[in-house]
Amino acid sequence: MVLSARPLLDIQADQRLYLRRPIHDQIIWLVRRNSNVLVYGDRGSGKTTLLRAITYDLRNVGEDACFIESRLAANPLDFLDLLITRLSPTRSAIEYGAYRGQYFAERWPPSQWRNNSGTMEILERFEILGDILRERASKGPIVLCDEVASSDIARNLFGRFRDNLWELGITWLVASSKGELDGFMTPPADVFFAKMVELPPLTAAEQDELISLRIDSVQRLVSVAEISAAEFPNLLAPIDGVFSPSDPDPPDTITSPFAGSEGSNPRRLILAANELFIQGVDSEARSSSYESRERLILELGRPAVQLARELEALGSASASDTELQRRLGWSRSRIVQVLKRLEGKGLVK
Repeated sequence: MVLSARPLLDIQADQRLYLRRPIHDQIIWLVRRNSNVLVYGDRGSGKTTLLRAITYDLRNVGEDACFIESRLAANPLDFLDLLITRLSPTRSAIEYGAYRGQYFAERWPPSQWRNNSGTMEILERFEILGDILRERASKGPIVLCDEVASSDIARNLFGRFRDNLWELGITWLVASSKGELDGFMTPPADVFFAKMVELPPLTAAEQDELISLRIDSVQRLVSVAEISAAEFPNLLAPIDGVFSPSDPDPPDTITSPFAGSEGSNPRRLILAANELFIQGVDSEARSSSYESRERLILELGRPAVQLARELEALGSASASDTELQRRLGWSRSRIVQVLKRLEGKGLVK
């Protein structure tokens, strides 16, 4: 028996594991009426699973829904190329390259290509997208973008090139972590989305239902609602940590981030329940070990705390990992320096 914390896909087999919350139908109502929606929440709050489930439902009612793994795009050009690939998967690389060459030749002399390549290439992508959408011979698609990789991409695409996006006739449903919201909130990007929706924390009843859905058995193993208020924080603290890197000052003592069973997010809940109820890990020993580790991290100072939190979020990473560098805003040498301090305490391998 296994509990899986992976994001669900937009396929029928995964929909039986999906916890359908009221926000699901509210968002579908909005995007089917051509309203651009921005969904945001903490890491592990279920944004990817929500977008995948909405994609599945939209396709089932005949909507032209396209899911994009936006985190794969390192810049606005990557994002638009990814969108082109998803909307026109049959367009060959040769056709695409020939189109690009023709586009440049018809609009600008070669002497200008080098000086304005960034803006020109972005405008080129919009021209190609316009042609692709006209070829589809259907009303504008609904594009669901999971986790735009950076504030810079959001600021440029939904701000600087906002009007170009509007002209495509696409309805957008975009998911963002709270840490990247500033890119969407900076004018003129702030008026692109008709609705901004924060994913609410799971209620106790929703936690109970989510665990029951993910248990790979017809017989329920445990009811989350039956876990005492004193036991549940000990279960979740090792998964979530005690504070986030955005907090102004680290706390002096270890405290649970939750009150009873309220406030947890799906990923932390499933991982914690899997360890306690499936693997049989002793909750008190697990909590004690975690608290000792947290105290060691706190003693090393805020930089160590920031790096530790990002490593937990990414799963594993090295100092050369560009995503880790971007999240922290640090150079490789800075990451190496702080990693050595963590390694010295036996906190990372």
